[in-house]
Amino acid sequence: MHGRTYDWPICVSALAGVAMVCGLAAAATAQQPVQPADASYSVPDDLTNPAYHPVSNAYRANDQALDDRVAGLESALRQIRDREEADRRRAAGRPSIAVRGRMHLDTAVFSGSALEPGNFAENTENGTKFRRTRLGAGGAMFDVFRWQVEMDFAATTTIGDNTLQQTSFKDVFLEMTDLPLLQTIKIGHFKEPASLEELTSSNHITMMERSVLNGFIPARNIGVQTAAHNPMETATFAIGLFREVDDTPPITTNQAGGNALTMRGTWLPWYDEATEGRGLLHVGGYYSYRDVDRDGLRFRQRPDHSFNDRIVDTGFIDAAVNWHLFGVELAVVYGPFSIQSEYVKALVNRRNDADPGFDATYVELSYWLTGEHRVYRRTQGRFDRVTPFENFFRVCDEEGIVRMGRGAWQLAYRYGYIDLVDGAIDGGRANVHTMGVNWHLTRNSRLMANYIQATRSDEDSYLNAVTMRAQFDF
Repeated sequence: MHGRTYDWPICVSALAGVAMVCGLAAAATAQQPVQPADASYSVPDDLTNPAYHPVSNAYRANDQALDDRVAGLESALRQIRDREEADRRRAAGRPSIAVRGRMHLDTAVFSGSALEPGNFAENTENGTKFRRTRLGAGGAMFDVFRWQVEMDFAATTTIGDNTLQQTSFKDVFLEMTDLPLLQTIKIGHFKEPASLEELTSSNHITMMERSVLNGFIPARNIGVQTAAHNPMETATFAIGLFREVDDTPPITTNQAGGNALTMRGTWLPWYDEATEGRGLLHVGGYYSYRDVDRDGLRFRQRPDHSFNDRIVDTGFIDAAVNWHLFGVELAVVYGPFSIQSEYVKALVNRRNDADPGFDATYVELSYWLTGEHRVYRRTQGRFDRVTPFENFFRVCDEEGIVRMGRGAWQLAYRYGYIDLVDGAIDGGRANVHTMGVNWHLTRNSRLMANYIQATRSDEDSYLNAVTMRAQFDF
């Protein structure tokens, strides 16, 4: 058998030599950068330059130059922020101003034995009038001050047998905010802190008028008040010193009494944070101590509208020195359904005579047919504006099809009771039933209709009334 004979040591030596030659060639090649195809590209001579990047064949940016550019940009940004802050502070030093106003136009139709001579409201007449026509302005200044000036041009006063229209003061105050502990201090002419129904704006109350309980509640007076709420916004407290005055100018005071100390506290045991108040439980209470001025003390009230004579009236109470007002509040919101109620007790101190006591209450139910809910302002413990899910509108689209928005619809019922009879004082007792329908066209306008039935327990008479309102505010 013929074959070839290989000398293995010689072969191994030859392979090792070839490998050495290839390694030397590669090392030599590594000493020079790869020449790119572009002839215009220059290869740096100094490969030891730390700014040169051998992979990308490019120079690194100079680190010091980059730091300088970043520092310059940061300085420019700081200057922009400083100018913006200076502009904001200059703007905060100038009082801002926003014009506000409201218009409530009412009409009423009456029937019943109350229209007959000798009954409790024989002067009741059908009519139409501006219930409120207000114009004012408000704003802020220096970050921590709020101010407001508002006048009503639809107020009336009675002189003899004549009813005259007069301009009256409403909210006219200056308020300092963001204070430690006390949080806010307000001075001027504004509402005393009493009654959930009274502190809810007339733009947002459920019925056209507040209940018969309102005959005991002090409204706006001149005073100073401090108010605060806890960080979780589940509790509020307010207390103020006030001086009773008339709303019609000129506002003056005298030295014959009329001073008051009024305070109110509220608590939210339950508030549904996830739905922003579609479920809540409100409880509250208020107290007021009040001197009686030289004009005397008198309690009286109309039956849930503003057109006719008072349904109950104590007349002036002789020898009254001062009186105390105690009130409790309850409100529940559960989706579109809500219930609200209050009870008040008034205790009168007289000189050398029996001390009478009077009381009143109401219960109010409401339901939103369109699914909205009553909005609650947590920092003030009162109800606020409702925004419809859909505004009312009626238009034709490009195809000639009529499109319409429904607005927000609310049904309501309220029962009110007031008792002004105690001892020798017989101001009467009254029961008032009120049913209402509210159509919110937008968040700033609505149409209202109320049916009212009122009776006095000491008279065989009753009053039926249908009242309607068109309102808007801005």
